[in-house]
Amino acid sequence: MLFRSEGISRKGLKTLLSVIDQRTKTGRKYLTLFTLIYNCGLRIDEALSIALRDLRLEAEHPSVTVIGKGSKMRTLAILPRTRKLLEAYIGTYHGKTHTETHYLFYSRNTGPTGKSSQTAISKQLRIYAKLAHEICSEVPLDLHCHQLRHACATHLLEDGINIVQLSRFLGHSDLSTTMRYIDVGLQMKTEALTKIDCESTKGIKPKWKDSQSLAEACGLRPNKEPR
Repeated sequence: MLFRSEGISRKGLKTLLSVIDQRTKTGRKYLTLFTLIYNCGLRIDEALSIALRDLRLEAEHPSVTVIGKGSKMRTLAILPRTRKLLEAYIGTYHGKTHTETHYLFYSRNTGPTGKSSQTAISKQLRIYAKLAHEICSEVPLDLHCHQLRHACATHLLEDGINIVQLSRFLGHSDLSTTMRYIDVGLQMKTEALTKIDCESTKGIKPKWKDSQSLAEACGLRPNKEPR
């Protein structure tokens, strides 16, 4: 299996996040946003559409519920580090008392009732990408938010999760969409399509345990079958 290079490497991602100044309010916002997008493999609009009520940070297994394309809803695990970032961010931007319907990431012009614009987010990401590229050439200068989602998918595949599980994790309605993230042969495509109807892959069952694997940390079961 060959992985496409449209995302960003683990080293590049680590460098990108490291150049964001956490000492500033703006820096904390973008670090939280970009980390959440990567953690959950979110589309940028899914991330910006999250309201405070969609978060379950106090639960035993923290999660966020998002609505994707076609109004498809999915609930995704939030990793411990991401949870800490979210809690600190909410404390700074929303305070101890807040309205559950307010957008998590909001625009300075509209306040909590209006979500941040994709244009503003993309512009800021490219600024950080330029800084990070000077340290690590693996960070694309023209980096955009979808590449963070792409990186999540690629890294989960590298961790060995099943392609069908990945498709559901990303909220894809068609397995062929997920296939675009990788170069695969006809045999693998056939096997993946066959597994759609298999009882063992009809749902993602999070294990909710600590792990060095991004896949297991996100509640996905690595594929143990030979590839």
